[in-house]
Amino acid sequence: MGAFRLLENSGDPHDEVRESEIANQVASLISAASDRGIWIVALVALGIASKRFSLRAGLLGLAIVGFSALGLTFGIKRLVNKERPDQDSPASPFVRPPSTSSFPSGHTLASAAAAVAFPATAAGVATGLLATSAVAWSRVHLKAHDPLDVAAGAGIGMVLGLMLRKGIRAIVRSW
Repeated sequence: MGAFRLLENSGDPHDEVRESEIANQVASLISAASDRGIWIVALVALGIASKRFSLRAGLLGLAIVGFSALGLTFGIKRLVNKERPDQDSPASPFVRPPSTSSFPSGHTLASAAAAVAFPATAAGVATGLLATSAVAWSRVHLKAHDPLDVAAGAGIGMVLGLMLRKGIRAIVRSW
C-alpha cells in the first residue's frame, strides 16, 4: 500500500533537485556540451593524442558515428512522434529548446554510441558510459525527456556503437 501512496504523490521526486541553481547550471552545461558534440569530439581527440589513431581516421570515425546516430534518432523520432514532457524547465542561455519529438533522446543515443564505438579498453567504455549517464540525467533534469526516452536512447545508442565499433576499428587500423 505504501508504494501505491508514493505513486499517487502528484509531485515529481526530482522537483526538489530542480530547485537547486547549481544542479540547473550543471545540467544546462552538460546538455549544451552534448548538444554540440563536445564530449564525443573529446573522445576522438584523446584517441588522436594517444596515437591510437590518426587525425584522418578519427574524423572519419566521428562522421560515421555522428551521422549514423543523427539518422537513426530522427528516423525513430518520426516513427514514434512522442510528445515531450512539460517544457517549464529551468531557463538556460546555453540550452536550445527542443524542436523534435521526445523519443528517443538523441543526446543520450549519440553519447552512448560514441562511448561504445570509440574506446579501446573496457575502462574507456565505462568512462564513456558514465558521461552518457550524466547526459541522460541532464536531459531529464531539464525536462526535455522522461526516463523512458533517455533509457531507450542509451540502449539504442549502445547497440549502434557495437554495430559501428568493428568498422571504426578497421578504419583506425588501415589509416
